[in-house]
Amino acid sequence: MYLTGSGEPRVATDRCAHRGASLADGHVEGDRIVCPYHGWQWRGHDGRCVHIPSIGEGAGIPSKAVLPAYRAEDRWGLVWCCLDDPAVELPCPPALDGLEWTYAPGRAVTVSAGPRAATENFRDVAHFPFVHQSTMGHLPEVVEPLAVERRGSEVFLTREYSAQGGNEGMWQEQMTFTYHAIAPCFVCLRMEHGSDGAGGTRYLLNAPSPHTAPTSPGRPQTTIFWVEGMTPEHTNMTLDEILEAEASVYEEDNPILDRLEPGEAPLDPAAQVHTPADRYTLEYRRAFVEFVRGAQSSDASVDGAGIEAAATRA
Repeated sequence: MYLTGSGEPRVATDRCAHRGASLADGHVEGDRIVCPYHGWQWRGHDGRCVHIPSIGEGAGIPSKAVLPAYRAEDRWGLVWCCLDDPAVELPCPPALDGLEWTYAPGRAVTVSAGPRAATENFRDVAHFPFVHQSTMGHLPEVVEPLAVERRGSEVFLTREYSAQGGNEGMWQEQMTFTYHAIAPCFVCLRMEHGSDGAGGTRYLLNAPSPHTAPTSPGRPQTTIFWVEGMTPEHTNMTLDEILEAEASVYEEDNPILDRLEPGEAPLDPAAQVHTPADRYTLEYRRAFVEFVRGAQSSDASVDGAGIEAAATRA
C-alpha cells in the first residue's frame, strides 16, 4: 500500500513483475510506484506498467506488464481494501452523517480469534463487569432486557447507563449507548453523555480484519482496527485521553479472545448455550448469515450448516 502524490491510497502486490524486486523499497512519483531495481513505473489504480527506462520512450510495453491491483479507499483515517470484487460497499453509518467531529485511529490490536468472535466481544454487554472493572469501573452484573432490532444484515441496540455510586472507571455519568453492527464485521458505537446528550457525543468504530480463512489450520488470527471520535461538545476527556483509555479496554479483552474455544463464533445456534443477555450477539450471527446469503445469492442451496462453508468462500 502507498499514497499517491495527491494522498490517494493505492494497493497492489509488492513484487515487481519484471524480476521480483520489492516495490516497498521503491518510491512514488505522482500516481506511480517506481521499482528500485530497474526503475519500471507501475500505475497505482490499475497496476499497469507505464514506463520502462531501458527501452526508452515510445517503445512498446509488454501487455503482460500488469500488477494485481486492488480497490482501496481512505475513510476515517484508515485505508479500506478489498482483494476481490466487493460484496457490499464500505460501511457508512447514518449516525455519522452531517456531524462536526474530530477523530483518530487507535493502535490496531491483533488477537488469536476469528473476526466474528472479535466483533461479538466488542458489543457483548454482559462481559463488562468481569473483564473491564479496571477501566470501566463498577458495573451492574444483571443485564436488563435488551431491545434489539435487526434489519437484514444490520443490527441495532440502544441502552441507557447510569453510573453506580463511587464508580471510578471511565463511565461516570448518565450515558446512552447505541450500537449499530453491519455484517460481516463492522460496529459503530455512539455514546451520548448526559441525560439529554448535552455532554457531547463520542463514537467508537470497530472493524476486525482476518489474517486467515476459517478453514486454515491452527487458531485464527484477526487484527482489530478502530477509530475514536467526538463532537465539540464532548469536553470531559481529550481525544488523546479517550484513545489511551480505549486502548486499555482492548488490552483487557486480548487474553479472553486468545483462549476462546472455538476460536471463532459458531453460526449453528445449537453449538453453544445462550441467555437473554446474548440476544444482541445472536442477532449479529443471524445478520452475518444474511450477509453471506446475499453475497452467495447464486447458491440457492446455502442453508444451515452450509452457511459456514459459504462464509469461508465469502
